Amino acid sequence: MKGAIKTVENNSRWLIGNGCNIDFWRDYWGDDYSMMEAVSVDSKIGGIFLLN
Repeated sequence: MKGAIKTVENNSRWLIGNGCNIDFWRDYWGDDYSMMEAVSVDSKIGGIFLLN
């Protein structure tokens, strides 16, 4: 298994739902907190970054 890690990493990718509703700031990207929480973005302006 250990020898296959590089092969898996080189042939893996993120699949983000259907790509229609991505909220960069409020979605959780592998951590227990959102990007908005990680960098202390005010929730009032966080909505302007919603990608459709």
